[in-house]
Amino acid sequence: MKRILEENKFTYIVGLFLLAGYSLPGSAVELVRESNSLLHLILADPLLHLYSFGFFAFVLGWERSRVFKFTGRQWIIVGIIALAYGLFIEIYQLLLPYRGTQVGDVIWDIIGIALGLGVAYGVLAWRKH
Repeated sequence: MKRILEENKFTYIVGLFLLAGYSLPGSAVELVRESNSLLHLILADPLLHLYSFGFFAFVLGWERSRVFKFTGRQWIIVGIIALAYGLFIEIYQLLLPYRGTQVGDVIWDIIGIALGLGVAYGVLAWRKH
């Protein structure tokens, strides 16, 4: 158990930040968004899902690649783990009175996960050469 915690510590840190961030009231992000038109675009809800789950999948894939010899199957497993975490956060938000869940959020999570894994795969392939 200690080995698993040590090998994936950055993934756990990112996961905790995601959980904390998606636990905040949506009004907190709205205040920041409304202060600047560029921030309004950058911090749009779909893009937040894309960034956060893309980064989570990248970190998870990167850390798991140091432990396992990565094949196509391993990348699929990492994608499923990242998606399961995204679904967990969406279900968790159903329990919060000031948050909501939307199917669109899960779709943007999936797109972010695919992009994050693609970038991780590309970086790992580039490093091998």
